[in-house]
Amino acid sequence: MRRVATALSLVAVLCAGAASAYLLTAPMYGTASSSSESGELVMSNSTIVEVDGPWVIMLVAFVTMVAGAPFVLALVAPSAQRAITWLTAVLLLAFSVVAGFSIGLFFMPSALALLAAAIATVFVKHEPEGSSSRGRGAH
Repeated sequence: MRRVATALSLVAVLCAGAASAYLLTAPMYGTASSSSESGELVMSNSTIVEVDGPWVIMLVAFVTMVAGAPFVLALVAPSAQRAITWLTAVLLLAFSVVAGFSIGLFFMPSALALLAAAIATVFVKHEPEGSSSRGRGAH
């Protein structure tokens, strides 16, 4: 189950990365204006960075790093995987709900993948350091 949790953590960070890329590059705002003289309708689109400023890049990058923490820790410190996965899943779910009317819903797939990874960590059997279940039972 540890591999399942790690794979779901990878899915979460990939979803967060895709959401970040979309949010920073896709036109999120549209405006239409017309001049009274020519009567011509002019439409323009703007990205979230153009409208709200560069601080949005830091916010989106931070959320993506939070989503990636369980995957990195699963590779570096597997003993901390359960705690950090639960913590980041709760944080990302809370962010997705609170910021749901703006950018939060874009991170909901990542939050749900982290929640699934956190649930998968509950079923991970704790083994002593250095031991492996491979090769057992074949005497």
